[in-house]
Amino acid sequence: MKIARFLAEILCYLLIIFVSGELSLRSFLGSSDLDGNFSFGNYWLCPHHLPIQRAKETSRQWVRDKSSCDYDPALGWVPSPGKKGTLYVNNAGSIRVASEGDPIAFVPRPGVLRIAIFGDSFTYGYEVGFKDTWGAQLENILKEQGIDAQVLNFGVPGYGMDQAYLRWKKEGYRYAPEIVIFGLLGDDVSRNANLLPQIRDLPKWPPLFKPRFILENDRLKLVNSPTPDPQKVVGILEHYGSWELSRYEYWYDPGKYKDSIWLKSRFLSLGLSFLDRLKDKDPAARETLKLLGLKILGSFKADVESHGSRFYVLNLWDRGDLRSMLRGGHPDYVDFFKEAEKIRPMIDPGPKLLEQARRTSIGSLFGMSHYSAEANKIVAEVAADYIIKELQKLKGV
Repeated sequence: MKIARFLAEILCYLLIIFVSGELSLRSFLGSSDLDGNFSFGNYWLCPHHLPIQRAKETSRQWVRDKSSCDYDPALGWVPSPGKKGTLYVNNAGSIRVASEGDPIAFVPRPGVLRIAIFGDSFTYGYEVGFKDTWGAQLENILKEQGIDAQVLNFGVPGYGMDQAYLRWKKEGYRYAPEIVIFGLLGDDVSRNANLLPQIRDLPKWPPLFKPRFILENDRLKLVNSPTPDPQKVVGILEHYGSWELSRYEYWYDPGKYKDSIWLKSRFLSLGLSFLDRLKDKDPAARETLKLLGLKILGSFKADVESHGSRFYVLNLWDRGDLRSMLRGGHPDYVDFFKEAEKIRPMIDPGPKLLEQARRTSIGSLFGMSHYSAEANKIVAEVAADYIIKELQKLKGV
């Protein structure tokens, strides 16, 4: 009798928790997008819905406003050439510059140390003005040290390692830089296995596909290149399961898009979403991403050096990485970076960023989600110190 009463009480408590959680999620804790995808914080609950309506809407907005990027069949997208906005200015070559009409000759002036930087939005300098990007601050620091430097910013928001490498191969080499710096974020490793950012992150992003590499007999093979024209994206999404290249979308799991009676409950779906996050932590899955990333990094280095340039890798930490290190943990993809060190020793501003976070706060290093001017300055100082020491080695000092 006591056992039955105990079980009844437990069931009652569970029912209260379930009903409270369900009502809270549906009433004010969660939200739905145009396609019916329901989110709770950073968690998108199953069943997922392909971003067809969102692609239609963002496509109309993208065409109307020209957004901040243009379609590029070889790269997926590039910063809109000639775009002048409040914070961001790109020249005709889609390179971020200080002011409108800032031409850059393919051949640098004699005596100039030309540095080309590649990477994602952290390299592009999202959320800060040009003078506060780490690239611009790096140029200024080197000039203050008596080095006539010129830093060209080839960073592009949303890029994976693959796109940064492809941008170098397509146009970066033409500018004959003496040094190439690849600003590498842990998240870029997972982007390598992605075809459509909206499927991986479900963000508000222009509906543009990206190319990607696959490993075939330990060699890189490029697929989804050229990328589909923007006008074809909605049609592809409407029949995504039968699209011949959908098998190369690592983050597309058809099972997540199937409805079931259990998923009618937002509360149960949230629990399943917590479990689903473990996929990115799965050792086998991470090994797949790691091997692909290392192959891209090695190929990037080899191609840069074949053009007579020196290749450096700048290890960039995001907010989650720093938060983890403050707690005594490790940055995400630490296993990848350990192996990457064997390919090219890293320029690592992590310790300096961590020191500043302890002295002030992590918030002082970030805007919404990207580096603040202060964090960019720290990155630039560490990179400048590394480059100066390398130059001294070359001169035998």
